[in-house]
Amino acid sequence: PVLWNKLGGGQVAGQGVKIAILDTGIDISNPLFSPAGFSYPPGFPRGNPGFVNRKVIAAKVFLPSSSATPADQDGHGTNVEGIAAGDLDTPSPLGPISGVAPAAYLGNYRVLDAGGSGSDSLIATGLETALSDGFDIASMSLGATAGAQLDLLATAVENAVAAGMTVVVAAGNDGPNRATIASPGI
Repeated sequence: PVLWNKLGGGQVAGQGVKIAILDTGIDISNPLFSPAGFSYPPGFPRGNPGFVNRKVIAAKVFLPSSSATPADQDGHGTNVEGIAAGDLDTPSPLGPISGVAPAAYLGNYRVLDAGGSGSDSLIATGLETALSDGFDIASMSLGATAGAQLDLLATAVENAVAAGMTVVVAAGNDGPNRATIASPGI
């Protein structure tokens, strides 16, 4: 709230910013993603029209199964999207909750299956697509074992950053030792 007040209040925090979430999908029926007060920016919506609203403006799938949809089967992607840009003061059993940038738009780039697995090449394609779709920020709450060289995902992140996108990547929970960082967090 202190930072929001410096920006003009929580109701405008993130206004106009487009955040792509590369994860397990999103449940657009969640109250954190109400389209009330939003309108599509020019050139949107994109992707599967049954999985967008005026808050979630893109819904695309990057999984090998042709029957996969942008729907979240795990809950992780919905949680990550809510943290990033859940609507301001959304009622919950614990009291009102909000995302960091409640006035931002969201993009659902499903790159992980219900078990949290995805192909590095399809994840990289999802990131490249989010960049070409005009998203300002990409969040990747995922990771794989890192090697001594930059791998495909780390290279894709570097390329997106070089093209002007801010990419937020989980450090990962990879072992075998404490504080081990996974790829593409490296």
